[in-house]
Amino acid sequence: MKNMTWSIGHKLVVGFATVVILTIAGNMIGFFALNRVNNEVETTTTVSARLETLSNLITISLLEARRSETAFFLRYPAIGIGEAEAEYVSRVQDQVAAIHTYADEGISLETGEADRMRFRQIKTLIDDHEAAFLQAVALVEQRGHVDTGLEGQFRAKIHQMEQAVAEAKLDQLTIDILSIRRNEKDYLLRGNSEDIDQVAQLIGRFKQHLAATHLNAADQARLNTLADEYLALFQQLTQVDRDLAAAIDGYREQADSIEPLVAGRMAMAHGLARYREQADSIEPLVAEIRADASADFQQSVQTSNQTIGTATILEIGDLLLAVFLGFGIAVALSRSISRPVQALTEAATIIAGGDLTHQAQVTSRDEIGVLANAFNQMVVNLRDLIEQVRESEERYRRLVELSFDAIIIYVEGKLVYVNPRGVHLAGAASPDQLLGKPILDFVHPDSFDVAQLRLQQLEQGSGVPLLEEKFMRLDGASIEVESAAVPITYQGHPAVQTVIRDITERKRAQAVQAQLAAIVESSNDAIIGKTLEGIIMNWNRGAEDLYGYSAEEVKGRSVALLVPPDRPNELSKILEKLKQGQRIEQYETVRVRKDGRHIDVAVTISPIKDGNGKITGASTIAQDITERKARASALEQRVEERTREFATLLEVAHNLASTLDMERLLGLILDQLKIVVDCFGATIYKAEGEALIALAHRGPIPQQAISELRFWMRQAGAFQQVIVQQTPVIIPDIQDETPLALLFRESVGERLETAFAYVRSWLGVPLMIKEQVIGMLGLHHDQPNYYTARHAKLAIAFANQAAIAIENARLYEQAQELATFQERQRLAHDLHDAVSQSLFSASLAAEVLPRLWERHPEEGRRCLTELHRLTRSALAEMRTLLLELRPTALVETALADLLNQLAEAVASRAMLEVSLTIEFRDPLPPEVQLALYRIAQEALNNVAKHAGASHVGVKLQSIPFPTNGKALQNGIELRITDDGRGFDLDHIPPARLGLSIMRERAETIGAILKLESQSEQGTEVIVIWPGMSEAVPLASLPYGLAELAS
Repeated sequence: MKNMTWSIGHKLVVGFATVVILTIAGNMIGFFALNRVNNEVETTTTVSARLETLSNLITISLLEARRSETAFFLRYPAIGIGEAEAEYVSRVQDQVAAIHTYADEGISLETGEADRMRFRQIKTLIDDHEAAFLQAVALVEQRGHVDTGLEGQFRAKIHQMEQAVAEAKLDQLTIDILSIRRNEKDYLLRGNSEDIDQVAQLIGRFKQHLAATHLNAADQARLNTLADEYLALFQQLTQVDRDLAAAIDGYREQADSIEPLVAGRMAMAHGLARYREQADSIEPLVAEIRADASADFQQSVQTSNQTIGTATILEIGDLLLAVFLGFGIAVALSRSISRPVQALTEAATIIAGGDLTHQAQVTSRDEIGVLANAFNQMVVNLRDLIEQVRESEERYRRLVELSFDAIIIYVEGKLVYVNPRGVHLAGAASPDQLLGKPILDFVHPDSFDVAQLRLQQLEQGSGVPLLEEKFMRLDGASIEVESAAVPITYQGHPAVQTVIRDITERKRAQAVQAQLAAIVESSNDAIIGKTLEGIIMNWNRGAEDLYGYSAEEVKGRSVALLVPPDRPNELSKILEKLKQGQRIEQYETVRVRKDGRHIDVAVTISPIKDGNGKITGASTIAQDITERKARASALEQRVEERTREFATLLEVAHNLASTLDMERLLGLILDQLKIVVDCFGATIYKAEGEALIALAHRGPIPQQAISELRFWMRQAGAFQQVIVQQTPVIIPDIQDETPLALLFRESVGERLETAFAYVRSWLGVPLMIKEQVIGMLGLHHDQPNYYTARHAKLAIAFANQAAIAIENARLYEQAQELATFQERQRLAHDLHDAVSQSLFSASLAAEVLPRLWERHPEEGRRCLTELHRLTRSALAEMRTLLLELRPTALVETALADLLNQLAEAVASRAMLEVSLTIEFRDPLPPEVQLALYRIAQEALNNVAKHAGASHVGVKLQSIPFPTNGKALQNGIELRITDDGRGFDLDHIPPARLGLSIMRERAETIGAILKLESQSEQGTEVIVIWPGMSEAVPLASLPYGLAELAS
């Protein structure tokens, strides 16, 4: 290549130099243009992406602020206004500060003035939003709740008036105050404007009656002032409610979840609507920022596309110029290249004809000349490769001829090649006696069908696996062979190559083996052949007699089925020795028969080796030695029974762990422990702080001494060893001078001469729960050196059961205390809210009734009616509370009586008209009665709290219930209907109004719960429970039940 002058490369370099220069110039122009476009796009994209991020962050912060605002209004009635302000107002202010931070960053970005203006508007609006929220919070504080704010103030005024009138014993004024309180309560419950005017009129009537009393001027002035202050506060509250009533409707759609909280608190709704309007006005600004960022990015992309188009035009022009110049140069170079190529083509044609001695004659020193030299070298290499293939073929031919297996090749079913071993196998003198003969002539008639099938498979191009068959020699003798065949190509034609091996001798050996097997089969001893993995391969009749299994039942299964479960490692150890070539002589063991009976056998196990000395399996000869081992077996049976007894005792102790009577349970544990471990005495201690206190004892120590038995762990060294080490401690003899014995004597002190005088051997076991020591089990015996590690292991099992019993008792006690506390809290709340208020009002009415009856009989009768209503309300509420205090009464009392008491309580509490219809009074299963009562209780509470109804109907009746096209006569239907405001079923979540609880209670007893309601048309709850009596036709059912059945 160094001497090459004006090679093809040089020629092309000169020809394309101009083209390259022009191309580089055009690319430089395009490069600078594209670089400018990329810089502009990158800047615009970065700003747009940041604007999008800031918009998302502002949206997230706004959503978090709204969530905290909503949480404030949902939570303040439960946790108090002050705690709600401390928890949620700061969260809203933090989100507002975050929005200010994001808006300031948006103003600082290199973007349009419109975007900056929007960020400034966002800051202004978020400040207004925060102010609106804080105003709403202030309104909540002003409105107050129960005893705070305006509501608390006018309640305090009316209480002062009641006390003053009660002290003066003015009956008429007491009646006026009761009427004022009733209308005030009606307004707070329903929010009717008529109640507002009624309260003002009643205040006026109160002042008129006050002027007619005998009170002095100062008391009258004081009561007039209290009445005016009460009316002013009440009217101020109602005025705030009226001013804010218009804001409630717009807020309901956004805050359905807090609707129950805003009834009677319209001022809060007005503030909430205002700050939500401020929050909603921010979202369009955020959307505009996103839209402008997207528009800027699109404009940048459009500009870059225009610039790229210009650069593309320049590139295309430069390319066209380069093509024209290259075409001219190619024409000039074609002549200098075509001649050597033609010479090289002619040489390739000659060599392809088979003349590998020909050489291509090319004298040029360019790349074509190099190619010609490489071509000539390739011809030389090809000639050498053909020679190597011939040598390889010769080696293969020698290998086939020297093979110990017969190898034959046949084409179209006729032999074309037979190696020397094949000639010998066929009984021929030379291959000529075999070539040309059909291959099927050498197939024995017994194997003819199989051979034809193999030929069909080979013709389809698939190989044939190794197969045993019979082969016919030329002399007519048959031999056993093993053959395999594959399709090949022989001298350009499809052929089959078959490898045949004479297995006649092997078959004879197998026959001898069969004779030996017959000998084994007839032996009276059990003889088993198995693999090194323990899989049974041979099973003689003696084995069938000994073990009871037939050969078909055990072949292919593990010999482990004969090994008892209590000897899991015996088989693996035997197999390991056999793999090492060891022989096991007269090994006495136990095996299991098919009928489950254990027998004693003496086995001799020997490894089985193949012809190369490799261990392939093992043979076992077993003899029944049951009679010889009868006496020993009886002793082992007693030991086994003792073991089974111990396992049973452990299982009993484990089952007792579920019992919560700790004293009884610990006693049972110690009783069973004494049987199994045979201890002289045993004590269970519980760890309380630094002390060990005795809980239970079995032994000679008196019960009174046990109740006073207490050890301080810092002084009880032996006991402390058990607690600290968390392991059993055994002292063989406490009279020894060992460290543990000395510690024990120091631990018990003076008790060693009294309560522990009988102790010589001691065992201490820790009581553990989740790796924590909660106590100790101490075992005593009057014999030294009695306790062993086996005793300790058995005692641990009982210690674990004692620990579980103590822990269960502790957890049960905690659960009982918690349940008692919660129930007391609930009952105290019910007594305060319902019974106390009713009794207080009743006491006022009863106090003025005698005097009022004398002066104004008509007013007295009304007061008596009110007193009767109040006392019935208190009585009904008290009966309901008594039922809750004694849950068994809910199933002992008839359902009709329970519903009657429930209806009276709700009617008196909510001042509703409740009509009760009972058409079914038969006893019901306890779980059904309890579920129906709870569903009725939940439904009536919902009516009292949410429905705003004036009438409720409760009906219990027996109905036929449909099932599978027929009906059962004992179905029970409970129906609760009200005329309240109702609701839209599609907009009420299942968890609201206790609907999910009622459905779960109905499903528990297999009942059907159906709910029907429409806005302003009341609500109906239907529960149907099926029964168990004779079926009636479905056509006889009422329309509604037939429709429900379908």
